[in-house]
Amino acid sequence: MLFKKEVERIIRRYEELNGHPATYTHDMIRSKGEITTLSELVTSSKHHKGFKVLLDNHQLDNTFEALVVRFESQFKPDIVAAAQFRLAEDFPARKKINLNQNYLYILRYFIWALP
Repeated sequence: MLFKKEVERIIRRYEELNGHPATYTHDMIRSKGEITTLSELVTSSKHHKGFKVLLDNHQLDNTFEALVVRFESQFKPDIVAAAQFRLAEDFPARKKINLNQNYLYILRYFIWALP
């Protein structure tokens, strides 16, 4: 029960910051449930919009990724690892260098492309 309340709290926080309902996420949860929805979102190749909005507002502790880590016993180990990676990947770079999302991706591309 606490897990579901936390999912709802995170969605509300995203909606407050974004200014509109998280319709896609609500639909996913209704059709797939919380565990499957969060698993799919944290392992997708692209960052979901909620993650980006919360990251830009310095609220990574309110992301689904942070929730997966907090409730790791409810998720498969690879899902928890993906959530941990995403949190570790973005937080230090964004905190130290206050760049918008496009510049951050360009910067990462050039760093990865170095020999």
